[in-house]
Amino acid sequence: MPRRCGPAAHAWWAALAFAALLVASCHTSSSSVEAFAPGGAGPRSGSSLRSLRSSPASSVDEAVSIQQPFAPPAHSVHLVSLPSRNDKFAPGESLVRECWRWKDAKLGDGRDYFVPRPRALKAFHDLFVGMELSLSNEGGLIELQMNLPPREETEGALVRQPVHRGSQESSVFGSYQYSIEECVALSNCARLDVILVLRRQTEIGAYGNGSDKMAQMAARFAVAYNLQQQVSSRRSNSESLLERAGIASWLDLPGAVQQTPSGGSNEEERTTEVNQLAERLTGFHEIDSISRHLCLIAGGLAPRPSRPGRDVIFRPYSSRDAHVLLQLKRTVEVVSVDSSDYPKGRVKTLLDTALRAGKAARNEAVVPEIRELKQYGSDGTPPSKIANVVAGVSENTKRHLQTFAKAFHYLQAAIQKAVDPSVKTCVSKLQAMESGTPSLIVILRERVNKLAASFENPDVRKLANRLLHEPTMRLRAGELTSDDIDSVVSQIESRLRDDFPVS
Repeated sequence: MPRRCGPAAHAWWAALAFAALLVASCHTSSSSVEAFAPGGAGPRSGSSLRSLRSSPASSVDEAVSIQQPFAPPAHSVHLVSLPSRNDKFAPGESLVRECWRWKDAKLGDGRDYFVPRPRALKAFHDLFVGMELSLSNEGGLIELQMNLPPREETEGALVRQPVHRGSQESSVFGSYQYSIEECVALSNCARLDVILVLRRQTEIGAYGNGSDKMAQMAARFAVAYNLQQQVSSRRSNSESLLERAGIASWLDLPGAVQQTPSGGSNEEERTTEVNQLAERLTGFHEIDSISRHLCLIAGGLAPRPSRPGRDVIFRPYSSRDAHVLLQLKRTVEVVSVDSSDYPKGRVKTLLDTALRAGKAARNEAVVPEIRELKQYGSDGTPPSKIANVVAGVSENTKRHLQTFAKAFHYLQAAIQKAVDPSVKTCVSKLQAMESGTPSLIVILRERVNKLAASFENPDVRKLANRLLHEPTMRLRAGELTSDDIDSVVSQIESRLRDDFPVS
């Protein structure tokens, strides 16, 4: 059994929690995946591959700073979260609490060493993938139409959702249409986060960042609608014997997620509840913020919406806290994507990045500062010498500041050395994916392999593969574009003919 922490220990962990929030708040950014665009053409001269685009981006902000304001990329990523249950008087609070109860009953209540339910999660993801969302704004009245994809036993359905809003979306006029291509839900004891990838299909009358705002709204309402339908279905169906016995929360039962539109509420009630829930849902719509949020979760550094009153404690040596890594691995296995020909893998890239960040935050070779936390043990009780310093805060402010600085030091080290590099890598990968880089890499390799095959010497292919490494990595980083392929192939051919002259 874990030892109980005394008042001194709680004061120490309160300092840690505040430091975590302070560090995380320093990393907000306004960059967005919608702003991703390939870089412009670079110089072609010079005999070295490094002469092409020799000034790569040096930070996440630089990586996403190249924009085409009037031609946003076709895909955007959105993370929508179920909010905390700590606001008893806000409109829709009872509905939020019903959603938490549904999540606990159907997706699992997240007890110790909880593993996500693959069957229920996959069914929940499939509610989203293939949805087509159309928004139009005429006279300040926004209407959302949701085309639900057909299921095994039902045909597709068209749902109209009037949206009366006085917010910023009401000032964006035009028509917008999106389809959901990828979906995953991160569900555990602390949170329910739904990650969606939307593809922009049509856009009429758009100006400025109107498409961004409408895409965010479409993602939020898609989550609100599907959650409301699950809650409504649960209201109209009596609890099963397993649920009444408290056993259902441990089982991955078939049919746990309602696949057909619920008949448990009339249209007016459904419209009102979806609007209320959409107003309460929170989340992120900038790709670096989404990646950072997931990396902090994996590292045990993120607040817990289901337990807003509980401190965030960074315990890199706790097997209980590290269990979130297994939850993320199981979640990656049930990511849902549609069957179109567009490149997939954005959600998987985000989750894989979070896994690497979570492991790095607990790795002494990456964050050597955490070695000092070994003396806490896995139960989180600080050593007595630290507890004594915190206990004397009221008598000695200087000691308090020293203790807070030490807590801040651990968290800052984990974020700077594990989270920040992972976020930067993730942004670069998604930027490359949006610009069509995977196809460019295939084209480059095919051309160089064909060139190497024209030589009789088998060692030519080995050198060609070595020469391909650098431009491939630079393509993935967004430093090269399709305009540079001819120059890269020409330089590789020149090097091959210098090293293996044809007689």
